[in-house]
Amino acid sequence: MHIRRVVGRSGVLGLVVGMVVSLMLPFWITDAAAAVTGRTWYVAASGSDAADGRSVSTAWRTLGRVAQQRLIPGDAVLLQGGAIFSGTLRLDATQAGSASSPVRLGSFGAGRASIAPTADAGVVVYNTAGVQVSNLRIVGNANTFHTAAGINAYNDLAGDRKLAYLSVANVEVSGFRVGIGVGGGRGASGFSDVSVINSDLHDNLEAGLIFYGPAFNSATPLYAHQRVRVSGVHAHHNHGDPQELVRNTGSGIVLGSVRDGQVDRSRANDNGGRCSAPEGPVGIWTYDSDLIIIQRSIADHNRSAGPADGDGFDLDQNVSRSVLQGNLSFANDGAGYLVYTGTTNSSHRDNVVRFNVSIGDAVRLPAYGAITVWGRVSQTRIEHNTVIVRSSNGKQPPALSLDAGVTALSVRNNVLVSDGGGPLVRAPALSAAMVVLQGNSYAVSGRSWAVEWAGTNHPTLASWRAATGQETTAGRASGTTFDPLLVNRSVRPVAAATALTPADVVELTGIALTGASQLRRTGVVMPVTPASAVSSSSGMVDVFGNAVDPIRPTSVGAHQPFNP
Repeated sequence: MHIRRVVGRSGVLGLVVGMVVSLMLPFWITDAAAAVTGRTWYVAASGSDAADGRSVSTAWRTLGRVAQQRLIPGDAVLLQGGAIFSGTLRLDATQAGSASSPVRLGSFGAGRASIAPTADAGVVVYNTAGVQVSNLRIVGNANTFHTAAGINAYNDLAGDRKLAYLSVANVEVSGFRVGIGVGGGRGASGFSDVSVINSDLHDNLEAGLIFYGPAFNSATPLYAHQRVRVSGVHAHHNHGDPQELVRNTGSGIVLGSVRDGQVDRSRANDNGGRCSAPEGPVGIWTYDSDLIIIQRSIADHNRSAGPADGDGFDLDQNVSRSVLQGNLSFANDGAGYLVYTGTTNSSHRDNVVRFNVSIGDAVRLPAYGAITVWGRVSQTRIEHNTVIVRSSNGKQPPALSLDAGVTALSVRNNVLVSDGGGPLVRAPALSAAMVVLQGNSYAVSGRSWAVEWAGTNHPTLASWRAATGQETTAGRASGTTFDPLLVNRSVRPVAAATALTPADVVELTGIALTGASQLRRTGVVMPVTPASAVSSSSGMVDVFGNAVDPIRPTSVGAHQPFNP
């Protein structure tokens, strides 16, 4: 399974990076610098390119006419809602706006306007920023599906320059190689203060949304993008490229080469089913990044046609000081939550996976656990998660899978339930010095209880504890095997098409602790998280979005009932 990362996640858009440069050559500007700011230019299906474009009644007709107009800070280009416009909206280094006075691209009238390029991106932002894109549909075709990004922002300026302010909101993008791509092509040059919100990215080839940048150097790490916010994004049915046999394709939301990023209240589902490469796709994930928070989001029914992945969420290679919290993962081919690196450096560290739920994950690839930690991962905490695993096609995944290379890993206060039997934990190559497990709930129904540890199958918690020293806290036994008394441990989530947060999934209440559960307010006290481990802006939230007070006693698992 480990060979899937030989190429590495940083190559995820290698082909696209090469493509973007050729697609984003500056276009010819015919208009001299304008003397005024804050102008609005209109484009309508019944307009005329001979008109002045300054009102609805004198609108232009084509995007080609827009290309002849130099856009300056405060300008707006508005397309007629409900109409379809062929071509591309392009902004290059000679134009566009600023963070305080951006150029706005959007629609006027009823509904969204549609941009339908023939063989290029729908919107291009090249070596410039100060741009807002909103309320547009961008629709590709058979040509763009293999060659272009629907919205393509790219910076290859010299000097490690980060261009400030790029906002994308309320767009629908389909039929492209990548729905939205934000890339840096030289050193640490890229974008800062980027937001992608309330958008529907579907039926693209390689990904719904992806940020990418330079190859990672652990000695001198550079990040192309900073202060990235993704919220309310639905990335689905981005199936992957069956012809690509090396790199992963078919992911939902990907943050690569980002420092200080957040994915919130978003969903990735039904992605990746046509990717058969040795490394596979993931619903929502990050790589080569620092200070990332992925929270209050859903990843379900993500697939892989190859030997690996199809995971829900992933902190993957060279990720540091990052958090997965308050998320819901279910019915994915691979792990619900993966923490992995195939590199030999020490850059994958200081991460936290907490207050998440996994139900029925690893349905096709049971070598994964619902929570999987593999590779040279250090200083990582897995805490207060609730996991329910089930047998599929006669195979039983573990709730927790740990493998060689892991160091300084702690696993505390998790609910691990198997409704198909054990082993609940599979750790074939770890010693007690590499990981500590404390205060976890291990419950099995249907088959015998088991933990597989360093080549030995332990049939009871007591025998495992005696042999390894695990589930011992301050000299006392910890961990339980009694029924955690969830509201409904047979829960099978069903998320409506509009569901973007765990709280939107009615069935999720099944993982809540009943009033009679002995796991309420009995979590082991955990060490204070080092300041370096998590972004200072990350408050703790449980899977229902409730704030968690670190001072009050915590319950075991992802549900934190109100503690009076």
